[in-house]
Amino acid sequence: MKSKLTNNLGLKILALVVSFIIWFVVINISDPVDRTVFRNIPVEIQNVKMLTKEGKVYEVVDGTDVIDVTVWAQRTILDTLSKDNIIAVADMADLNLANNQIRIKVSSNRNNDRLDSIQSSEENLLLNIENLKSRQLVVETATIGEPAEGYILGTVSTEQNLVRISGAESKIAKVSSAIASVDVTGLSQNVRTGSTIRLMDAEGNIIEDEGISQSIDQVNASIEILQTKRVPINYQVMGNPSDGYVFTGEIESNPGTIEVASIPSIIRNLEAIDVPESAINLTGQSGDMSVHINIKEYLPQGVVLADPDFSGSITATAKIEQLVTKNIVLEPDEIVLNNVPEGYLATVDEETAFEVPVTGIASEIAGMDTKSVVGQIDVGKYLEESSEEITEGVYHVPVSITLPENFTTSRSIFADVTIEKE
Repeated sequence: MKSKLTNNLGLKILALVVSFIIWFVVINISDPVDRTVFRNIPVEIQNVKMLTKEGKVYEVVDGTDVIDVTVWAQRTILDTLSKDNIIAVADMADLNLANNQIRIKVSSNRNNDRLDSIQSSEENLLLNIENLKSRQLVVETATIGEPAEGYILGTVSTEQNLVRISGAESKIAKVSSAIASVDVTGLSQNVRTGSTIRLMDAEGNIIEDEGISQSIDQVNASIEILQTKRVPINYQVMGNPSDGYVFTGEIESNPGTIEVASIPSIIRNLEAIDVPESAINLTGQSGDMSVHINIKEYLPQGVVLADPDFSGSITATAKIEQLVTKNIVLEPDEIVLNNVPEGYLATVDEETAFEVPVTGIASEIAGMDTKSVVGQIDVGKYLEESSEEITEGVYHVPVSITLPENFTTSRSIFADVTIEKE
């Protein structure tokens, strides 16, 4: 019996091998091993708290957290798999601190033990690891556009004025400011609106980085709109110029009017900006006096300058001129006799002319009309005050001189008036 089993042993082994080969070929022809590539598989990072507990933060480098996975298996197995069955993980516990890499492990949650092979396009997850940094920024406001004509922007305020940002130290260092922008185009009344907070770098570029977190993303902003109006400036002066000089009453203002702004209830009743006398003291001046005034100091409460480019500096020049005296000759027939008692005649001595020294500023006195100098005598009043009874005779009577405005005379004039019965 043994001899029968061992007879032609080599042929029998060869037959067995050939049979296996035939079986393998048949199986592979009917259900061959093939491969499928599953693309854009996200890598799940596990145990992140191990890093954050140490005050660190990470960023994936070169997009290594999204990989392609190639699976080799029989076609019947591959047909049961989809992208959702492919799992890629990187465990922070496996972090290599020398090069900040974590080995990526790939598998399938279905028929994993029946896969011939599974391989990822990236062997390692590459990380950039930095210290976690936090900063607190003041939320600044910026406006877009211009209000309606006749209106300007007042104050813009936010309900919250602080935002805390956190992220990698290098990223936080790039943040220069936090800006909340509001559109004021065409506004003519106060508005309250929401505004997104944007992080900006030193050049004014918007920073959009998911690696930076903000404590708040939006704030409510209150926008004040003020109405404008152009008004003149009224000046008062104090003190007297030097002897022989006088303030003409004229003040040149540069500019003469200013544009101001306020809420409607204030602006509608504002007619001028009053500068008090303390701003222009003429004491001892012997020529034009110019002073520089900061008009902001005299704006009523709630009123502001409408032009942001105008500093409020105004030059006011008070005109001061020298006094000169000019003698005006008043003829006897130019003296008017008033209130002559009934039944009497009064005449002025026709042989005496009267010299009236008139004082005024040089620019005006040169062109003064001499006919505007009027002499008058109140005969009745003089007689009542000088005697109890009217008698005929010659009386030395004071003459009242009437001069144009801004002119004076220092001399008392008397005329001889003859009183006689009709």
